[in-house]
Amino acid sequence: MLKLVFNHKYAIQTFVAPKGKPFAKFNDVEWMYEFTSVVDISIHFNKLNRCLQDKDQLIKSMFCHIRTFTIKLHLWV
Repeated sequence: MLKLVFNHKYAIQTFVAPKGKPFAKFNDVEWMYEFTSVVDISIHFNKLNRCLQDKDQLIKSMFCHIRTFTIKLHLWV
């Protein structure tokens, strides 16, 4: 959902501006940087969620998926 909002941010601005409620956060560079980071993290978190829900997995492979996610998470921070 966050990726969808990010991809359509200009359409959202165009839609809300004539209604007198511009979304100024899309013009704030620092806020957009943080929002982009959250979008990236949520994409990887959703990928991890799908991997953990696969059938017939051993705990070792699940642990590897979680470990990979934590490594990626530490790279962002």
